[in-house]
Amino acid sequence: MTVTEVSVVIPTRNRAAFAADAVATALGQAGVDLEVIVVDDASDDATSERVRRIADPRVRLVRREQAGGPASARNAGAEAARGEWVAFLDDDDLWAPDKLRRQLEAGRAREAGFVYGGALAVDDALEPLYLWRVPDADTLLDALLALNVVPAGSSTVVARASLVRAVGGFDERFSHLNDWDLWIRLAAAAPAACVPDVVTAYRLHGLGQHGDRATTILRELDLLEAKHAALRRERGVELDRAAMESYLAKRSVHAEARAERLARRPLRRLASRARSAAARVTLPGGTTTHALPRPDWLRPRA
Repeated sequence: MTVTEVSVVIPTRNRAAFAADAVATALGQAGVDLEVIVVDDASDDATSERVRRIADPRVRLVRREQAGGPASARNAGAEAARGEWVAFLDDDDLWAPDKLRRQLEAGRAREAGFVYGGALAVDDALEPLYLWRVPDADTLLDALLALNVVPAGSSTVVARASLVRAVGGFDERFSHLNDWDLWIRLAAAAPAACVPDVVTAYRLHGLGQHGDRATTILRELDLLEAKHAALRRERGVELDRAAMESYLAKRSVHAEARAERLARRPLRRLASRARSAAARVTLPGGTTTHALPRPDWLRPRA
């Protein structure tokens, strides 16, 4: 089997246009030997067709006939990976063209098991909303035992494929917190490294997961707390449940207000208000919300 440097795993379901953008941002990585594995989690739109039309031999499609959710899809991609490293990219996020190269350099210099980077939240028009504070790699495990401080969900992390497999991959009992749970296990098993500059754009839009999200996350938080209780006791760290509950409450209020405005007013009049409201939500890992420039690599398509 041919081994590449990095396998990029993109899970997707019913978001053909976003998936095509994610593949493009992965293929645009400079200075790395990579493959892109798109895991179509039983889409019933044109997602698989759009991916098959991408004329690049580095792209592989894993088509699932039954939906298993994001954790299961990520695991399927990791199992199919041929790379020494595996990078996770959500279908609606974007990368700086030097993200993987810089992360591999940082990981090898530190002999790390995984590497994360800085991230910027953006809206549909790719306008900056807020910037994550990037945690210190030396104290990452204790920080993760308290809160999910790794920016931008799964899209900022690249890990040694052997390490991901050794710790068991994503726990499929989690729908929303599977990334946080994996980061804890990776950090407990191996040193981390960090590229503090913004290398990921985390896109907020109206096509995210719906339903009673807050209730589900709180239920998963109970599971996460119990799963890592022994490690917390050993290291003298408590889960910051209050910060998580505050974050979820603020996000819920923001989402309801945004939905109401979308139903009543033209989209053009809502753009600046939506950006302003999103910027006021404090994420568990902490953010800065001062005036944010858009990185040179992050430009809307013409």
